[in-house]
Amino acid sequence: MRISSKGKYGLMIMIDLAHFGADKPVPLTQVAKRQDVSLNYLEQLAVKLKKAGLLKSIKGPGGGYVLGKEAKDITVYEMLQCLESDLLVANTDEKQGGIMRMLKSQLWDELDARNQEFLKGVTLADLEKEYPEEFSDEYLMYYI
Repeated sequence: MRISSKGKYGLMIMIDLAHFGADKPVPLTQVAKRQDVSLNYLEQLAVKLKKAGLLKSIKGPGGGYVLGKEAKDITVYEMLQCLESDLLVANTDEKQGGIMRMLKSQLWDELDARNQEFLKGVTLADLEKEYPEEFSDEYLMYYI
């Protein structure tokens, strides 16, 4: 299984919003600035996450994005499933025979099942609680 930049940056958006948006909507401009990623790219990923029900957008002043459901109820599998075109270890053609068919049934299918089981067992809340606290204070503005 290979996780593309869509999957990696999609997880990053979700972790950032879980951490910084617990009590208010977060504009993607803030996520882009904090994470040093293109706003345009984040917007494309947010559309996919919103379509999957993992994000909600709030319009108007003070608007932005919030999680579509509780962080403890969102799995890594769910997030990656909406962002990645394929989560399989080996994409094999059904027309292949012999050894390739045996590898699929004896190895790849089992590996895919174990990967899915693992990804379904890790939640956004699990990832967010590991967010380094030193990054949280980095973006606070102090006025004198």
